[in-house]
Amino acid sequence: MENILIVFQKNIELGKVKTRLAATIGDTKALQVYLKLIGYTKKVIDPLSSAKQIWYSSWIEMDDVWDSNSYEKYKQLEGDLGERISFSFKTAFHNSEVKKIIIIGTDCAEITTSLINEAFVSLRTHDFVVGPALDGGFYLLGMNKFYPEIFHQVEWSTDTVFLKIVHHMNTLNKSIHILPSLNDIDTFEDWEKVKHQFEHV
Repeated sequence: MENILIVFQKNIELGKVKTRLAATIGDTKALQVYLKLIGYTKKVIDPLSSAKQIWYSSWIEMDDVWDSNSYEKYKQLEGDLGERISFSFKTAFHNSEVKKIIIIGTDCAEITTSLINEAFVSLRTHDFVVGPALDGGFYLLGMNKFYPEIFHQVEWSTDTVFLKIVHHMNTLNKSIHILPSLNDIDTFEDWEKVKHQFEHV
């Protein structure tokens, strides 16, 4: 398969997901929100023609919304976010037929199928594609060749992540396609902006 979409997902554990949101609405409701976000992500990526991989934070879930016949399943490497993402890209690029790989999470209620398609198309003419998140991180990252350097010396979970990664890309003298900025769901305020989408879900 020429294109691969990687999805990073936390295992569904009470008190372990959406912890910043849970501080306001409680662990049970935060878990319900996370399940809705996973469902939304699945709805967005199901129509894509690329190969799809689900990378779990702690263990591989065999009986969940992701059908093992349609989604390859992996466990994330131990380490910080950069090390885990880098390992998933390296593993996916190990297949010599792969030409474009994109990674997303399950926290963005604004991402769309067409936006991910745009990202894959952009990698025909650009080395990287990045979707900046409004909190300074990113909701999508893609490349057409493995460049582990972009994950070095990044302070993860800060508002400088996007800028630092783009700086590394520019240092490599590579071309970048920047997608529109979108909001990841981390806090109560984030959820308030999008929860109307899920009223009938």
